[in-house]
Amino acid sequence: MTPPPRPPSGGAAPSPPIRVLLIEDDPGDADLVKIVLAESANPKFQVTWADRLKAGLDALARNSTDVVLSDLGLPDSRGIETFLRVHAQAPAVPIVLMTGFDDETFALEAVRHGAQDYLVKGSVDGKLLSRVIRYAIERKRAEEELSRLASFPELNPNPILEVDLAGQVTYSNPATRTQFPDLPALAARHPLLADAPAIIGQLQQSHRLSSMRELTIGSRIYEQQFYYVQGDRVARTYVQDVTERKQVEQMKDDFVGTVSHELRTPLSITREGISQVLDGLLGPVSERQVQILQIARNQMDRLARIINALLDISKLEAGRVGLQRARVDLAALIRQATAGFEPRAAEKRLTLTVTIPPGPLEVYGDADKLVEVFTNLVGNAMKFTTRGGVEIAAAPAAAGWVECRVADTGLGIAAENLPKVFNRFQQFGRPDAAGGELGTGLGLAITKGLVELHHGTIRVESRLGQGTTFFFTLPAYSVEMVLAVHLKDAVQKAAMDHARLSVLLIRVPAGGPAPAAVMDAIQGALRDRAGRAGVLALPAPEGAVVLLAETDRAGAAKVAAQIEQAVVECAVSWRGATYPDEARTAEELLAIARAR
Repeated sequence: MTPPPRPPSGGAAPSPPIRVLLIEDDPGDADLVKIVLAESANPKFQVTWADRLKAGLDALARNSTDVVLSDLGLPDSRGIETFLRVHAQAPAVPIVLMTGFDDETFALEAVRHGAQDYLVKGSVDGKLLSRVIRYAIERKRAEEELSRLASFPELNPNPILEVDLAGQVTYSNPATRTQFPDLPALAARHPLLADAPAIIGQLQQSHRLSSMRELTIGSRIYEQQFYYVQGDRVARTYVQDVTERKQVEQMKDDFVGTVSHELRTPLSITREGISQVLDGLLGPVSERQVQILQIARNQMDRLARIINALLDISKLEAGRVGLQRARVDLAALIRQATAGFEPRAAEKRLTLTVTIPPGPLEVYGDADKLVEVFTNLVGNAMKFTTRGGVEIAAAPAAAGWVECRVADTGLGIAAENLPKVFNRFQQFGRPDAAGGELGTGLGLAITKGLVELHHGTIRVESRLGQGTTFFFTLPAYSVEMVLAVHLKDAVQKAAMDHARLSVLLIRVPAGGPAPAAVMDAIQGALRDRAGRAGVLALPAPEGAVVLLAETDRAGAAKVAAQIEQAVVECAVSWRGATYPDEARTAEELLAIARAR
């Protein structure tokens, strides 16, 4: 009898490959995904490719699949409908979406409907894609387990309570009784129930979907989420111990604070001392000493840049970077940002060209942050260009955007490294070839973050030995674009806060009062809401748009009535829409209001 084959030395048999169904109509993008997954040694991937949604659904029905990678825009389906049809076919299979920059809104919507994750095309490397796939599978398993536990509160490891409008407990699961045995004795005096009636009242009045607070009980830190159930007139509250997570966050904040306050001062003192010695203020120095000290000062400058970049990227990732948007003359800003590079270009015998069409070129953005974007990109181009030159260009593009580009004739980037360009700490060995000019590897990640804060997109094209071009878009200044930008901001915040957002479109008939008079009247009508976050009136082609955070349709109608009374010069009319009851995106909200 032939013995069964033995597993390889070292123990267990190799894991079976992860079965991936790739739904992508672009053969180039499909080949890129297959190539980067083929590079993975552990785990291995087995890819099945379908170039249409129908073919993908057929493959799902025929074959066992561990994960689906799907483009949102296919010849036979577009947008969130693509995800919904795949999800309906195989609800237990995790789905990761691949999207272009223009479709990120649909991708986020799909994630809210159950997609595990999404990736932007052109910014994915093999390790990232492999990790996202594996995490998607694990998250799906975890979601199914949580769903099972949620169906059986008695088995849920986290405390779950139900309280009435007076804050009295009507239900608590075993985890509550185990972790908080003193709850029955303390009742309303227990931290879990403190201010519960007030929180429920706020949820009723503001029409928010949920409210979260952080509690410290003894040495532990908890997050407590309240959900008001309208029909039952109770609130369900879920409690999670987040002590370890908060400790990690505090360690990160402490580190950033240390970098900011403890390292900068000695760094500045040390650099100043080196400069004084170099300048001969403390006595003569030899040529060799000058060389060593110059190297030391250059490294101190580089360390300072790294510290500043780390602080910037930390703020971006934490969502603590706010924009001071205004009407910006982009032509003047580009000239300002590039003027400082002219001496360096002359020193390196490079041309520095600014190409801007005649006439105004206005964008809606934060001037300081946009200067940083151009400075990062032009500085990078200068660093890796030894012949030819650098061109900075901007011109109006379609649909109310301005497209900018920074192009160089430098070393270029290898094709396999292009998906990693905007990752942190990526330099691809280019500094050595460029004469040893070292950067932080964070500049492009910061640049991408700042462009996306402006709701723009950024991409790169490059060929080794021929140069690199960065393309990015910024919102052109117009009444419509200002409205679109603020509406996107408001929807994003409402989504993060699990809150409602209502939009009022105020129509002013032909021959009515001047736009300024209409805005003054609206501001007067909103005076009782002055100081409330998320209440904003903006000009619109029809007249005006009012954004009302934490307001449902009934509340919006009351505000509209006040506005109608305030604009007495003419009979204004209004239409509205509410997130998420009637629409899920900024574009849908405005479209619904305009169609009514």
